[in-house]
Amino acid sequence: MLRTLILLVIALGIVSEIVKAETRCEQHRTLGKNSKGREKLVPNCDENGDYMPMQCYQGSKLCSCYGESGHPITPPSTKLKSCKCLVQRYKALKSGLIGVFVPQCETDGTFSKRQCIGSVGVCFCVNPMTGNLKSEARREVNC
Repeated sequence: MLRTLILLVIALGIVSEIVKAETRCEQHRTLGKNSKGREKLVPNCDENGDYMPMQCYQGSKLCSCYGESGHPITPPSTKLKSCKCLVQRYKALKSGLIGVFVPQCETDGTFSKRQCIGSVGVCFCVNPMTGNLKSEARREVNC
């Protein structure tokens, strides 16, 4: 009985360590916190342990957009306001699918107000921050 209890405690300890394993983002965050230097990247991770889309360098006004796996998809910039459009664009281009919608983005990472689907010949207006539709798709649209 005592032997079974001891084995159970050991097994629970092993399982809890497996569950607590840090993601790549969390490991990168720990390394960043411990690194020395004025301008350093200490990544922000989401609740799943993936990289948040926008990462900014501490001690600097530079930010970059990152993919979920932790690779930068834009060079550092002081002009970034959002990464939503740039991340969607990156994923669409990376997919390699023919006909997939590839959003048009501004240099600050926001959505261009006028989005077009060239293969169908229609355009529509969107909210620059969210990319949500503000008009119906038409051949001619003035945003």
